[in-house]
Amino acid sequence: MAHTSEGLAYRSTATDPGDGDFRLVFRSRKISVSAPRSTDVSVDVKLDANDIDLDAMLREIQTMLDRQGGTSPDAASLVKMTRASLRQVIEITLERSLTKEFDAIVAAYRDMLERRMASGEDEAISRALTRVKLQTEVLLSVAMVDQAEACALLGLSDTNPSATLRRYEAKDRILRFNLKGKAAYPLFQFDVAERRIHPVVLILLKMRTEEWGGKIALLHWLTSPNLSLGGAKPYDQLAQNSDTILKSFSAEIAEPLNG
Repeated sequence: MAHTSEGLAYRSTATDPGDGDFRLVFRSRKISVSAPRSTDVSVDVKLDANDIDLDAMLREIQTMLDRQGGTSPDAASLVKMTRASLRQVIEITLERSLTKEFDAIVAAYRDMLERRMASGEDEAISRALTRVKLQTEVLLSVAMVDQAEACALLGLSDTNPSATLRRYEAKDRILRFNLKGKAAYPLFQFDVAERRIHPVVLILLKMRTEEWGGKIALLHWLTSPNLSLGGAKPYDQLAQNSDTILKSFSAEIAEPLNG
C-alpha cells in the first residue's frame, strides 16, 4: 500500500505487494505522481485558493485596465481580462511548484526504476534505463546554457526567462532539454552576433519529424561526425555550411530512427 505523510514525502512502491496496477512514485500536497508501468507516468496537480496569488492577479487586471486609457471595459472584455490574468498566475504557480519538487520526483522515479530492474520485474526498464543513459551522455557532451543565459544570448528580457522562452519552445523555434532537473539549451544553436537562433537550426527543427526521431536524436545527429562535411560535426558548421547540412539531413530523415 502507499503511505504518505503531511507535507513533502516520496518513496518508490515498486516492490510493494497489493498495489495492483497503481504504483505511487511521489506525493506532496500539490502533486501526485504514479507509474502504472515503467514507461507510463501520470502526474496529477491539485491547487486550492491558497496556492493562487490573488494580489498578483488583481495587479495584472489593473495593468490591463490602465492600458485602456481610462475607458471602462464592457462585461465581455472584463471576463477576458480576468481569464487572461488568472491563466498567467496559474502558470507561474505551476512553474514554481514543479520546479521546487522536480528533483524529488526524478529521484523517486529513478529509485522505482532501479528497484524494478534489480527484481527483474520488467524488461522494458532495462531498455528505458539504457536509453536514458545514452541520452544523458549526449546531453553532457554538449555545452549548455540556462534560461537566463539563453535570454541574454537572444537579446530578450530575463525578468521571467521561463515564460519568455516558452513562446520559442511552443513554436518549436529552439532546442531545449531537461538536464539534472533544469532547462538546458545547447550553446551552439545561438547566433551570438545576430542575437538569434541559427537559421539552419530552425529549418532542421521544421524538417525533423517524430517518425524519424525526437529532438535528442537531432542533437545526436548535429554533434556526430558527418561524411558530407568531411568528418566534421554539423553543429560546428552551422554558419558556413548550412546548405550541405540541410542536404545531408534531408537524406538522413528518409530513414526513421524512432529515437
